Amino acid sequence: MKLKTKKLLTKIATGIFFLFGSVEYAVILPTMWLYISNDPFDAEPYFLGLCLAAFSFTGLLTAPLFGLWYDKTNTTKMMILFCNLWEIGGNFMYFLGISKYFILASRLVAGVGTGCTSAIFAHIAKTTTEEERTAAITVAMAAREIGLLLGPGLNVFLDGMDFQLGPWHVNKYNSAGIFMVVLWVFIQLVIIFMYFDLPPIEEQERILKAEEQIRTDYLEESTEQSIVGDLPSPISIQSPHLHFSITNTPPHLPTYLSSSWQEPQVMCRSISSRERGKSMSDSHENKRQVDDLADQTSIHSCPGVYSSLEQENYNSVNCTDEDTAVIQVSSSTEGPQYTGVISQSEFEEIKKYSETSGSDIYPGKWTFYKEYLREEVIVLLTAQFFFSFNQTGLEAMITPLTHNLLDFNGFQNSLLFCATGVEVIAVYALVHFMSRKFQDRTLLAIGVFLTLISITWTLVFIPDAHEGQPGLFALMAVAVAFDVGGLPFFAAVVVSLYSKIISDRTQGVSQGVRRIVDGTGTILGPLWASGALHILYVNFGVMDGLLGLLALMMLLSWKRLRPPGKFWWVRLEDEEKEEEYQDDNPNVPETEPLTSK
Repeated sequence: MKLKTKKLLTKIATGIFFLFGSVEYAVILPTMWLYISNDPFDAEPYFLGLCLAAFSFTGLLTAPLFGLWYDKTNTTKMMILFCNLWEIGGNFMYFLGISKYFILASRLVAGVGTGCTSAIFAHIAKTTTEEERTAAITVAMAAREIGLLLGPGLNVFLDGMDFQLGPWHVNKYNSAGIFMVVLWVFIQLVIIFMYFDLPPIEEQERILKAEEQIRTDYLEESTEQSIVGDLPSPISIQSPHLHFSITNTPPHLPTYLSSSWQEPQVMCRSISSRERGKSMSDSHENKRQVDDLADQTSIHSCPGVYSSLEQENYNSVNCTDEDTAVIQVSSSTEGPQYTGVISQSEFEEIKKYSETSGSDIYPGKWTFYKEYLREEVIVLLTAQFFFSFNQTGLEAMITPLTHNLLDFNGFQNSLLFCATGVEVIAVYALVHFMSRKFQDRTLLAIGVFLTLISITWTLVFIPDAHEGQPGLFALMAVAVAFDVGGLPFFAAVVVSLYSKIISDRTQGVSQGVRRIVDGTGTILGPLWASGALHILYVNFGVMDGLLGLLALMMLLSWKRLRPPGKFWWVRLEDEEKEEEYQDDNPNVPETEPLTSK
């Protein structure tokens, strides 16, 4: 299967995952209170808050652990399948509903499954370019909002459930649990057949070039075959993310096909293609053909290792057979101390160190202080907390406010949420388009501005409002429209920009840290908003003050709110020579730039 097809299927599977994940929230939340408050549970009102907080609590606790899992393995497929088992088990426990404490435990179990979202965002960050990342994250966020929009409609279907399923009685209260079990089983099948662990973006570019080169060479040689006769026997080329079987092998083979993502293999005088017991070297004839191809491509030395070494902490990499190439990592605890103009071998040393102990966005050894206590990281984590705190607080207040001031019933509130859902999806589409034209910090500033207008508007007009006041509906509609309009700019851009200013090697853990901050705001926001509902000036004043503080922090840190560039502190001395060589040899595949200015 071609890499482009795998990327498309993975994007679709990721969207389905976020879609159904939000459907769970929208389906269970409206019916949970009726479920636990009626006979035989008769739960107290505070117990509803415990059940809601339990789901978020275990998710934010497990997010860093799943992020660490991703950083160590660079795989997410098995992790998602594992997390979905927790979702299936938790929702089935919710369906059984043996006691109110059993229902509380069910939400704790299901919440564990949400922790893998940090690894999914880390996977998106590592497998997309900085230019396309915001758009990719926007698609995932938009899928989540579509699920929130569809959820209330599904409750209309579940409200009529009343039948026997083996020994269990399915009713309108517990039907949400068994319904989500079916959805999560479906998601398991989607992940198994449609989700792929994509290679890092650098490896993707090599694979795409390889696929195009193989196709071009095959067509050229197929045409020549009718004139010059048969070509050499078939040769199979394999790597963890690349497999070609060439029927008519061209007389030359692109050298970059020899690189492997997970297991370092260096081509020396002869090509070593062993793969732990099953390889082309099982046949002496095939090995002879491979050696001949290696000689034809002038691969006569081991200039360096270009494979990713994230899987293991190698101090040296050896060529197979008789020729050996060794790349030593500096023994200094701070890593290679190179700055300014450096040679290719020195750059390789820095790059290798960044994949094991260092970072690609600042020199020296990776430390918690360097990674998370930088000015731009603090600003973005603050933005994440303020956004989650304010947004969940406003969502908790909107229903009682519309009931007290506009006398809305459940149906009218549902229409309001549907209208806001449509607006959110439309704005997400706008963000998807704008992300290709504007910098992330500009989009984030737009989100802060729109949300600040909404909260300030609410602070001015709503606290003294009363039922029956002329024009009150229009005043609230303006506030809601501005708030919902700013939501996508916050939700998608914070995640995207954050992923660009942290080290690639620890994307998973770093997304877990962001998830903790997000979850904390999600828990505290509703507690503050519902507790201060009777003092609206203070309630909205605190939210407005937080946004004002965030705007000031962004203004003071504006120059730092952008991707720093990979290995910005060094520059290769032979970059100009390489460009001249490419100009003189147009048929040689171009290599990717190793530094980002």
